[in-house]
Amino acid sequence: MTGTAITTTLDRHTSGAPLQRVRQRRQRRQVAAPRRFSASELLNSVYHPLLDLARTRLTAFPGETVHEDTSLLNEAFARTSSGERQFDSSPQFFFAVAQAIDEIRHEENRRRLALLRGGLERRIADEVFESHPGPPSRHEELVMVDEAVMKLRRTNPADARVVVLRYFNGLTAEETAQVLRLSLATVERKWRKLKAWLYKELV
Repeated sequence: MTGTAITTTLDRHTSGAPLQRVRQRRQRRQVAAPRRFSASELLNSVYHPLLDLARTRLTAFPGETVHEDTSLLNEAFARTSSGERQFDSSPQFFFAVAQAIDEIRHEENRRRLALLRGGLERRIADEVFESHPGPPSRHEELVMVDEAVMKLRRTNPADARVVVLRYFNGLTAEETAQVLRLSLATVERKWRKLKAWLYKELV
């Protein structure tokens, strides 16, 4: 069989519907496997917005901190990039690091609150409060809200996360919606309900 005849035979067997199905399978594989990126590949594209976010988070909660903006961002980046985690896009990576920043700040704040809680318990034990104490101080309020969040986390972790982001980390409703990937209306509705719940817990 000549080379021309072989080519003609191959064309006949690979043309039409079978060849089209092969192409479709290739296209489906390409669509099903989009390129993903490592944290180090995406960091430069969102570094400055993340640094601004870290600065904001450091001032959102009163009290001392062991972090500066760069060290907070570095620790959040280390958490986010552990295990060779990959991301679909820069926005997805940004929100993952933002969530890590919030988690670090809340852990730090909870350590402070544990110390405050111990001081508050000593005050009660020593009967420092008068028989008709005034409204709680900012630190006492933080202790009580933190205890309420711990209680809420056991029954509804998603709502507890909203309280942490809005109350402790100082996020706006829009920022909270972006971090949690919820609609703004959902976050606002949850926050109205949670504020009423917190009021009942604290009075």
